[in-house]
Amino acid sequence: MKFIQYPLFILSLAILPAAQADSIHVPAFSLSGPALAQGASGNKAGQLLSNANGVTTIAVTGWQSSAGHYTEQGAGNYRDQSSFNVAVNPGYRITGFSFTGTFVGVQVLDANPGVPNSSLVTPGAADNGAHVGISLGRGVNGAAFAEPSRQISQLNGSFDFELSVKNLSLSEALSLSLYGGVDMFARAGEWVIENDAGSFYRYYDNYASMNILNPTLTVYYAPALAVPEPESYAMLLLGLAFMGMARRRKSV
Repeated sequence: MKFIQYPLFILSLAILPAAQADSIHVPAFSLSGPALAQGASGNKAGQLLSNANGVTTIAVTGWQSSAGHYTEQGAGNYRDQSSFNVAVNPGYRITGFSFTGTFVGVQVLDANPGVPNSSLVTPGAADNGAHVGISLGRGVNGAAFAEPSRQISQLNGSFDFELSVKNLSLSEALSLSLYGGVDMFARAGEWVIENDAGSFYRYYDNYASMNILNPTLTVYYAPALAVPEPESYAMLLLGLAFMGMARRRKSV
């Protein structure tokens, strides 16, 4: 059975000089973008969960109601695109990102219809799958970052995922994309029902779905690295010069 794959979401983040409307603000940075805007119900699509000890967690709750689909016949289809901006405040640096959530898949395949004297003639199908990943642009020095990803298929239950990029030190512009996709396919099974009147053939739908629950973006940050002033370099060189002169005098 060949899967038909559909893009689920693509999130683009950039560290920019200023934040925009629909933002989440913490002392280290500001996060903004359409995905944080109010929905039709008036509830925020993004919610700050915590900010302590250099770790900020944000629930992107707007995805939970839409990042998935189901099908009883044929292939499912879901597409969405969101973007964020991250503005790093003076005195701080970003040290990492992570994206976590839970895949929840359901497969109902050729369940007995509960009709007496029925038997399966032609099996149906119920397949699902999903994948997510992080893609970062190259840094100021041209360094390539790790791009973790995770995929899963034939899920009838739940599976937690975590994608992380750490050990960074970013205070300038950087592009970041969180991407993923879900696919699902279902085809009805053919059953025959035998009774006194004869044999009757019927098709009963199968079911497949895939969703992402509790999608959470985590941003790690730390104080900016101290940059010595020119006067500090001058004092250091002067000190080294005095040490060199002292050693030469002792050797004479």
